[in-house]
Amino acid sequence: MVCSSCGRENNADARFCGACGAELDAELSDAETRRVVTIVFTDVAGSTALGERLDPESLRRVMWRYFETMQETLERYGGTVEKFIGDAIVAVFGVPAVHEDDALRAVRAAFEMSEALKRVNEDLARERGVRIATRTAINTGEVIVGDTATDQKLATGDAVNVAARLEQAAQPGEVLLGEATYRLVADAAVVEAAPAVEAKGKSHPLAAWRLLGLRPDVPAFARPIAAPFVGRGRELDELRLAFDTAVRESACSLATIAGPPGIGKSRLARELVRSLEKDARVVVGRCIAYGEGITYLPLAEVVREVAGADPEPALARLLTNVERGPIATQRIAGAIGARDEAGSPEETAWAFRRLFETLAASRPLIIVVDDIHWAEPTLLDLLEYVLGFSSGAPILLLCLARPDLFDVRPSWAAPRPRATLVSLSPLTDNESEDLIDGLMHEGDVAAGLRDRIVGAAEGNPLFVEQMLAMLADDPHAADEAVPATIHALLAARIDRLEPGERTVLQRASVEGRLFHRGAVAELLSPHAADGLGGILLALTRKELLRPDRSLFEGDDAFRFNHVLIRDVAYASLPKELRADLHARLASWLEAHAGAQVTGQDEIVGYHLEQAYLNRAELGRIDAEARALALKGGQLLGHAGRRALDRDEFAVAASLVERACRLLAIEPAERAALLTDLGRALRGTGALDAADAALAEAIEDATRHGDEATELRAEMERAHVAFMRAPPEPDALRVIARRAIAVFEPIGSDADLADAWQLMGMAELAARDRGAQLVALQRGRRHALASGDTRRQIESWNELGGAMLFGRTPVDDVLPFLDEELAWARERGLPAVEADALLGGPYLYARLGRFDEARDQLARSKAICRELGIAYGLAEAHMAGAEMEMLAGDAEAAERELREAIRVTTDMGALHYVSLYRTRIAHVLVAQGRDDDALAELEQARQHIHGEAPSWKAARARVLARRGETEEAVTLAGEAVASMARTGDITKHAETLVDLAEVLRAHGDLVGAGDALTEAVALHEEKGNVLPAERCRQLLATFAAGGRPATKL
Repeated sequence: MVCSSCGRENNADARFCGACGAELDAELSDAETRRVVTIVFTDVAGSTALGERLDPESLRRVMWRYFETMQETLERYGGTVEKFIGDAIVAVFGVPAVHEDDALRAVRAAFEMSEALKRVNEDLARERGVRIATRTAINTGEVIVGDTATDQKLATGDAVNVAARLEQAAQPGEVLLGEATYRLVADAAVVEAAPAVEAKGKSHPLAAWRLLGLRPDVPAFARPIAAPFVGRGRELDELRLAFDTAVRESACSLATIAGPPGIGKSRLARELVRSLEKDARVVVGRCIAYGEGITYLPLAEVVREVAGADPEPALARLLTNVERGPIATQRIAGAIGARDEAGSPEETAWAFRRLFETLAASRPLIIVVDDIHWAEPTLLDLLEYVLGFSSGAPILLLCLARPDLFDVRPSWAAPRPRATLVSLSPLTDNESEDLIDGLMHEGDVAAGLRDRIVGAAEGNPLFVEQMLAMLADDPHAADEAVPATIHALLAARIDRLEPGERTVLQRASVEGRLFHRGAVAELLSPHAADGLGGILLALTRKELLRPDRSLFEGDDAFRFNHVLIRDVAYASLPKELRADLHARLASWLEAHAGAQVTGQDEIVGYHLEQAYLNRAELGRIDAEARALALKGGQLLGHAGRRALDRDEFAVAASLVERACRLLAIEPAERAALLTDLGRALRGTGALDAADAALAEAIEDATRHGDEATELRAEMERAHVAFMRAPPEPDALRVIARRAIAVFEPIGSDADLADAWQLMGMAELAARDRGAQLVALQRGRRHALASGDTRRQIESWNELGGAMLFGRTPVDDVLPFLDEELAWARERGLPAVEADALLGGPYLYARLGRFDEARDQLARSKAICRELGIAYGLAEAHMAGAEMEMLAGDAEAAERELREAIRVTTDMGALHYVSLYRTRIAHVLVAQGRDDDALAELEQARQHIHGEAPSWKAARARVLARRGETEEAVTLAGEAVASMARTGDITKHAETLVDLAEVLRAHGDLVGAGDALTEAVALHEEKGNVLPAERCRQLLATFAAGGRPATKL
């Protein structure tokens, strides 16, 4: 067990630390964790034949030598040999410590094992006349591991099984990579696709790649530049100033680029190097997190770049004229391992200073040292010595570091002469957009994916690149999906934390991106909670967290610096522990949040839901788990119904659907929620899903004898049916009358409001706007009496629509809509606001007030888009088309209707698709595009039911223009007769104008004049000022015996 106070390892059963005496806390040890690791599985091919040829003692010595060589290679790259199984070796990279390059380490180790085996085989062939052949597989995936502070490090999970299956499929001498490993090392390894592996127990064949070799390990900023340079102009200027200072003063300057992984340190360094490559000599070295003799490894890379693979002779020549040049050559050669004799750190630092000054004597020198957060203290001492004591030569030390550096070397950030610290902050959203554009070159990214990438990356350029790559491969990746490269990077960073810090980070991740100190304390043991304040400050200094505004009075809040840090920390928790922590947090939130937190039901319900789901995934569905599901489902259901009351359909659908899943254990309660789910899905435009949910609700309610729930679901399903195809009015009346008969005796005003609204819809289907208005008015009285917000919303919406499209004068409709708008805003109901605003493009346009009409239309559309109200958005486009036709812009009207058709097609609302296609036919006729109009009418015919007066009028107009006036007059007359029965006097008047156009083509000017006269009267009755005036102008043209100036 590791002491959280001093870091000392102790026996697993110890209660107190043997070094500092602190009480040991079992909770702070990594008892079990989930982590992504890379498994190397290698086995000897033909071991049976080998055993037949060798005496057992000889075989033992041969195999021991083989195992020793393989184990030494694996461990040198940071792998842990977990077990030997007969002739097989299983090694894990990522245990006990996770590294961001575990997959690459494993591949390098496997490649080197193959090379080492060749050398072993040469000896075995010479000594014993035998050779060993191996099959190797490498696979990456999530496993559960035991306590990394003890010997219980067994890795368990499907990733281990897949590695074994791939190894069995490999040919002797082959190394096969699994898919996840391949994706992580694709840029560094040379591979070719291998045949997919059919593995027993796997539903799909396993993809595999054959390892052929490794690419040179080139530092990131020395590679060709692929990503565009975005948003770092000021920082680049600072670095150039540091270089200019070194040149001007002929001295050494230090510039450190600091920031978290992926923030763009290497890209900035590459841009500086590119901009100065003609002015300076650039040499590069890189610190690594593993390997042997790494203290001076970065400088060894520099020396070999300058002096070649055998550097000592070249160094001697280079330093010939330098005081004590031969000594400097020896010290440098010893430091980099080119000779056995090494000097003291002070002598070595002096020697390298002399080398750098010599190189800079003829041309300014830029020494790039990457990843100095992994540098040994001796190397950091050397770099600071060069900065302080070098003179007479222009040198820029350009160092790249993560914030971890300042934990081990706080003085590095201290102000000093000729030292510049450039701390990189996240890119802005606009800069991230520019980066996406630059990475895509000539391609494009859908708006939804672009928003998801920008939102998830939060300004981290590497995250932008990797999210873009992941979503390019899989546009439907889960919202919580994290690219494997980023997961490895962040998991390694978290794993390097002190055990106490890591535990706090994991517990904090349970609450979410924003968390509270009190919540974390609740999830820790009392002893661990005592040191919580100091740990939170330490995590803040390491730029993993930042303070934030608390939701609870008297508590402190923090936020993960990046949501992906939270996601990776959470992913490391075993599911059993997650379940327990979520349940405990739900109890704490109930006790402490109260009225302080908006949406408490959603929050507490979420944690109960997660507690149940994690238990369910482990097969632990006991009484306690069922209690969690029941309470969580009820809370989420309450929250969903409140969202439904606000017409926030997308939110409501998500919440209620989750509640229904949890309440599978309570069928009666679930049936009622399924009705709400159907209503929410209808609001989002998911009509098929809504119908399925409502059918299930009806079936469940009928099975349990719940007539009230059955009727509620039937009424809601009728609304869905109305949107898909015009239903029979009598069928709707039957359902409405049955509901009235059931709910009237018990005085259920809310249900009666629904029943009368359904009756209004039946009258609309019967084209009786007057009867519709009467039914809706009765429904409104019940809605007001019920006090139910949702019913009142629906009564506003439906009654407003009936007034707008009925005989109610414009001057009466506008005040009603203004009242609706004020009511919606007072109660914070944006969906109702959108509905009230929708009257603007219809009514203000008819009054010639187009600025007001356009303003209200734009606001209505914006709300519908934001809330995901698909049907509302389609209707807004329809209203926009009517407005544009009155404004004389048929092309703009067509664009609006095309959007309406797209939205309703996506919804599966074929009834509305046919209505919009019919309307677009009228718009195309106005543009003189008769063939296009007929094509739209033909498509609309498939879903036209009943009299279809608008469809007939549009077809009549086209036929009349083609000279087929007899049929045209008949169709137009039928259309007018049908429309006269609806009570929609505006549409009746417009159909009369269509008839006048047809009659005029037929030569019946008197009849055309009569139709226009009747249209004027109807428009005047409604108060449609602009349409009435245009009809009068057409009449005047007829009276003068001329041709109309405007198309009818």
